[in-house]
Amino acid sequence: MKNQLKLYAESKIDQASKAGAFKPESARTVREVILLVNRLQKALWHAAELTLTKEDLNVSQWLILSGIARGEGATLTDFSRLLAHDAGALSRSIHLLAVRGLITTHRKPHDRRSTELRLSEDGFALAESIEGKITRLATVLGAALGVAEVDQITLLMERSILALEEKTPYLRIHRQVHSI
Repeated sequence: MKNQLKLYAESKIDQASKAGAFKPESARTVREVILLVNRLQKALWHAAELTLTKEDLNVSQWLILSGIARGEGATLTDFSRLLAHDAGALSRSIHLLAVRGLITTHRKPHDRRSTELRLSEDGFALAESIEGKITRLATVLGAALGVAEVDQITLLMERSILALEEKTPYLRIHRQVHSI
């Protein structure tokens, strides 16, 4: 799927550039995209925080819990990469989750420097409970835009990330070094 997206994104960028329909050098367009993505991220983060406050969790902690539940990561390094957060800041979130008994930590036998994170029964129950509450945010977006448009925004963001990672040397190297 990623290769198909990559080929599609590359062909569209090349077509648009050749046709003059899109001028990649347009700082105004890049600026607007940065501002809009930032505003969307802050709005989603704030809405999620309002939901998570009742559970005494912050967004980073919820992303870690849900990430473990979904199999997206099992170590601090995994979540640092996935969330694009500093490992030191996430270490505190992981520690607080462990203190609350929501996750357990296990040293990997083959790599004593690495600790595997697992959900406890309470952590799994909380992650499952929060999933339904967070789904309501998707319902708000779906009601405002329609499910197809929410899916389209997601696809466009994924394609944009892929295109930037493929066309920008720093991001390409960063992705290879830091990919999960």
